[in-house]
Amino acid sequence: MCCVRSAGLQACPRAENERRAVSTRVDAGFKDTGFGMRLWSTRWYSWVVMSDLALKGKWLDTLGGLELFGKGKTPWKQLAVDDNGRPIDELAELRKMAAKERTASIGEIIAESDEFISKFLHLVSATATTHPATARMLIVADALTSLITMHYKAHFNRARPTQLVPGLLTPIQHGGHASFPSGHSTQAHVFAALLTKVIPPELGAAAATTKDPDRNAIGKSLGALAARIARNREIAGLHYPSDSKAGVILAKAITSKILLDPKYLPKFKRLVQNATEEWAKPGVFHDAAMPLADVSSPPPGASGPTPVPSMTPPRRRQ
Repeated sequence: MCCVRSAGLQACPRAENERRAVSTRVDAGFKDTGFGMRLWSTRWYSWVVMSDLALKGKWLDTLGGLELFGKGKTPWKQLAVDDNGRPIDELAELRKMAAKERTASIGEIIAESDEFISKFLHLVSATATTHPATARMLIVADALTSLITMHYKAHFNRARPTQLVPGLLTPIQHGGHASFPSGHSTQAHVFAALLTKVIPPELGAAAATTKDPDRNAIGKSLGALAARIARNREIAGLHYPSDSKAGVILAKAITSKILLDPKYLPKFKRLVQNATEEWAKPGVFHDAAMPLADVSSPPPGASGPTPVPSMTPPRRRQ
C-alpha cells in the first residue's frame, strides 16, 4: 500500500527502508589498495615502462651508442659479408631468395607481418591464457624494443631494398620506416632471449655448443625461430641480410644491458620475475601425488567414480 505524504504524518516505512538499503549498498565496498597491477592494460602499461626508459637519459650510451654496429654512416657495409668474412652483393642475394624461396615462405611472411609473439608462445606450448605473465613480459618488451630500434632506424635512414630494385616486388608493404636495423630481427631475438631466461633449463635437453656451453634444446629452438623470422623478411625483399645481422647485435645489447639488468628498469624486472615464477610452477592435469590409475577412483564416501573432465573443446555454432 502506498504511503500518503503530508505535513504532520509519519514518514512512509517502505520508503525509509528502501533509503536505508541504498545507503548500505553505497557505503559497503572494498578497501582502497590502488588500481591493481592485474587490471592494467598491457598496452598502456607498456607506455608506463617506456616512459621509465625515456627518463634514462643515457640509454643510448648504455647500449653502445650509434657505433654499436660499426663506425661511420653506413655500418651495414661491414656486416654485408659471408660466413668467411668475404663481401657479398646483398641485392643479388635478395634476388636469389625471391626466386627460389619466396613461394614456399609466403604464408609465414604474411603471418609474421604484424605480430609473431604468438609464434614464440606456441613453440613452448603456451598461450596468453595459460601464461599471462609471460605474454605481458613479451608485449612490453616489444614496445621497448620498437622505441629503441626506431631511434637507430631514423639515424641511419637506410633505403629499403625495393627502393633500389623495384622488381623485388615485396608481397606486403614495408612498415613505413627505414631499413637498418631490422625491427623483426631485433624483436624476435629479444623474445628468444627472454623466454630462454624465464623457462627452467631442465625442461629442455642439452644442446651445448662451443660458444654457448649452457644452451639447451629450448634456447636452440627459440634461436632458430628468431633467425627464421628475420630471414623471411629478407626473402620478402623487405630487408637486407645486414639488417638482420644488426638486429641480432641490437637484441643482444637490449636484453643484456637493459631488459635483464635488474637495476635498470625495475618495473620490467618485476615482469621477468612474474614470468619466471609462472614457469617454475607448470600446470598438470592431475595431482602429482596421486598415481594416474587412481585419478578416476571414487573419493572416500562417494557413490561412484569421479568423472574425468573432457579434453574435447566445445563445439562452436557456425
